[in-house]
Amino acid sequence: MGFVNDLIDAMEAQNASGGGKQSVCTVLVQLVEAGPEEVVGRLATCWRKWFTDGLPSYDPLAVHSGPFSIVSRHGNDADRLQQGLWWLGYALLCKGEDVRTLLTERILHQGLEESAESEDLVFAIMVRLALTISSSEVNTAMALIGMSEALAYRSSDECQARLIRTFKTLLGPEENSAFSIAGNAGTPPADMLLDAWSRRLVRTAEARSPDIRAAAAQALREWRRLSEGSKGLSFGSELADTIAKLEKDARARVRWACGNEN
Repeated sequence: MGFVNDLIDAMEAQNASGGGKQSVCTVLVQLVEAGPEEVVGRLATCWRKWFTDGLPSYDPLAVHSGPFSIVSRHGNDADRLQQGLWWLGYALLCKGEDVRTLLTERILHQGLEESAESEDLVFAIMVRLALTISSSEVNTAMALIGMSEALAYRSSDECQARLIRTFKTLLGPEENSAFSIAGNAGTPPADMLLDAWSRRLVRTAEARSPDIRAAAAQALREWRRLSEGSKGLSFGSELADTIAKLEKDARARVRWACGNEN
């Protein structure tokens, strides 16, 4: 546990930058994914404290970055640190740790206030929480799906492409099908999400950005593949027409994303 304690001390250090702590979070995520139960439990306890109370950090370039400075950056250290904490919470959720209530409360109150850099990650957490929530909390699940739609609707072109790729990943398959959209097809949260995303992916065929069209093509290709072996997941004619249109796209990268190598 000595190495783990050193990482925890680094996260709680007063004079460490938020970007540096985000890098430490990356290591902690790997420990959660592969570490023993004792380590995961210790990190879950620390994460609850950090996520609730916050962590100290400073931005070493804050006074040197601005619209008239030589050095200008996108985002800030506080956003990077928060993104790292979201990643760690997501890893703990997937590991089965008791972090669901804290994540749900934060998302319902502040989920739409997160920085653009964290949007795809927050979207993934919203969906996974909604898909695995108990049947007695279906209203909360539907609220989470509704918020995920609001998040996707307001995103910039760059974030839209990332969100579509995240949706493709969440479709499945997963080792634990409870976490995948395809594995939950037929439930109210999954059906609400699939209905909204079928309309969104149809619209992306007209998007100006080839990044968005290519991401949509990959998602549609995965959706079609999963539907072939699923009783609950369907791939309607409108989706089929959309991928057929993207297979003839003027950009080669979009055609390749559809599986068309010509």
